[in-house]
Amino acid sequence: MRPVYVGFVCIGLLLGCGRAFSQETEGVQVVRKVTFQGNRAIDEKTLRAALSTQQASLLYRLSLTRWIGLAHAPVFDPLEFRRDVLRVQALYGVHGLPDAKVDTTLHHRGDDLDITFHITEGRPIVVDSVQIAGLDTLDNLPNIRKLLPLQAGQPFDRIAFQTSVSVLEALLRDRGHALAHVTGGFRASLEDPPQSVTVTLTADPGPRARIGTVEVLGTEAIDKRVVLKTLMIKPGEIYSDSSLHQGMMNLQKTELFRQVRVGLADTAPGNSSDTLVDVHVRAQLAEYPLRRARVSAGYGTLDCLRAMGSVDLFNFSGEGRRLEFRARTSQVGVGTPTDWGLENGVCPQLAGEDTSRLKVNYNVAVTLHDPLIGWDRTTGMATLFLERHTEFGAYLREAVGGELTLTRQVATDLPLEASYSLSYGRTLATPATFCALLNVCSLDDQAIFGARRRRSVVSFQLVHDRANSINDPTQGSTLVTELRVSPAFLGSDEFMRFIRFTAGYTAHIPLGTSSPGRVFSWRIRAGTVFAPKVTLPTGGAPAEYVPPEERLFSGGSTTVRGFPENQLGPLVRVKNSDGSIQTSATGGTFMAASNVEARFPMKIFGMLLFGATFVDAGMITERRDIALGELRITPGVGVRMPSMLGPIRLDIGFNPYPSQKGPLYQQVGPDLKLIDAAYAPSLRFIDRLQLHLSIGQAF
Repeated sequence: MRPVYVGFVCIGLLLGCGRAFSQETEGVQVVRKVTFQGNRAIDEKTLRAALSTQQASLLYRLSLTRWIGLAHAPVFDPLEFRRDVLRVQALYGVHGLPDAKVDTTLHHRGDDLDITFHITEGRPIVVDSVQIAGLDTLDNLPNIRKLLPLQAGQPFDRIAFQTSVSVLEALLRDRGHALAHVTGGFRASLEDPPQSVTVTLTADPGPRARIGTVEVLGTEAIDKRVVLKTLMIKPGEIYSDSSLHQGMMNLQKTELFRQVRVGLADTAPGNSSDTLVDVHVRAQLAEYPLRRARVSAGYGTLDCLRAMGSVDLFNFSGEGRRLEFRARTSQVGVGTPTDWGLENGVCPQLAGEDTSRLKVNYNVAVTLHDPLIGWDRTTGMATLFLERHTEFGAYLREAVGGELTLTRQVATDLPLEASYSLSYGRTLATPATFCALLNVCSLDDQAIFGARRRRSVVSFQLVHDRANSINDPTQGSTLVTELRVSPAFLGSDEFMRFIRFTAGYTAHIPLGTSSPGRVFSWRIRAGTVFAPKVTLPTGGAPAEYVPPEERLFSGGSTTVRGFPENQLGPLVRVKNSDGSIQTSATGGTFMAASNVEARFPMKIFGMLLFGATFVDAGMITERRDIALGELRITPGVGVRMPSMLGPIRLDIGFNPYPSQKGPLYQQVGPDLKLIDAAYAPSLRFIDRLQLHLSIGQAF
């Protein structure tokens, strides 16, 4: 009974401390809530950031958590509150609305205050025109006015005005004018008070600049040659701000440095009459420790329990090399050898998975990263690995092998990756898959597909990534293309040969500047895979055989969200001895998909969240069966909660279509017997809703 008493004591102490805190704050006015009315030109987030008076957290506004003392509210300061009124008025003046009026109301709820700012924005001072002077001597300039934040017809926003000066200066610096200088001015109209302004940006491009020398400071253990090659900035090149930024990003990606600063070491030309000058670049660095270890554990809807560990030896054998030992595992608790039955508890998504694929996944790898490959702008990587990988509802792959990769920067933000991998392993798919695709329905005959085989693959990947974030992009675009080839002359087994090509393009477009967080995103993807014909164990005419792991799949949280993971397209089902039906995806040799999504800020219980509406479309089929009728379009809604790891995303997709028809088999002795060639189970309304929970945006 002692643990029970201890628990009551702990709860009593918690409640006592909470009540004691509440008694200490009695009689002191605290700010419970701050709201705004009438603001249209400036969003609520920006207004809150300008205030000293802040509202209480959500936990305080909930009666229970406030009563037990889990949260407290900021104390009301009358002097700062009066200053806040002036701050809001000044903020509106900066944004081009100097006649804005601010009034307030205070609603007393005992010791709590609910404050409302009533804003009458008034008439803005409008930008009549934006003139740019000093660029007459420059050729091949884009339409610069369209690139400026400050546009004619908009309110005269002082922040946008200063930003326009910086944008124009940065544009000139990016085109080789490293010492460019831009000044801004404006002239008000003659009305009293003025109703418009004419803005003039005066540019002094200065001479063009080329890289003279590159100086590296702050390195101790890392060879300076590593820094110079990673920077990819060479003496004699025309100066570009983008090149310096890309070089800085390259250094940060090496994970060798905790601080990276790259900029000009000189700021003025030696002679004002020069038309071409040399400038000197300086890289100021601070190194990370050369030995690092990491351990993590977590949960995933399809991974169940998972864990990962790594040890990194930086500057291994000198010259900036990195030796990486990495191990990770997933599906812990749902399969051999950790069969704890979690698929019937915290991991319900795996309850319907084929038992042959319910095994603990693992990947153990040793990788050597080499930044000093002899070719210019090229880095290398060599990996040895041992793995077991499950693709949900499709196949299980076990393999041991190695991979060599070369990455070359063919242009800024345009890496080309070429790799060669050699592995020996096997892929296990549901027997009904081979029965449906190849008409090989004998389990004895199907043993040939699960045999261990040699696979030799050459792949090329080109990525042009201009998005502003990996987990939560709000602007920019990404183009990804990949070609994978497994030919006979490289030693691939006849059942492991294929040619696979995929491509995709994603764009993120901000919707207005008055309310940050409004984003329209869209994506298109397509792919196909070819394979030579092989002789099947049943005899007869040769048939095209694509290894299960190279077939194309879709459906799930990052593709078509109205379908479960990988279950868009052809399906096969097997009736078990207990009457239950097991469903598996066969994938296809052709894939097409598109997504559109609009995200917008919203508030729920005072918390800033982001809502989303989306429509996903796609098809998975064999090339010979491509038809518009195979296309599936599923709408949905979602919500995103910001976090340090990226947005926590909850999406609900709706599938308006009937269940996918497919063959239904039952095992009879060593064979699979076809029961129904076009079986389609009925769907309840709840079955049409697919819930997806993950971290990061869908695309």
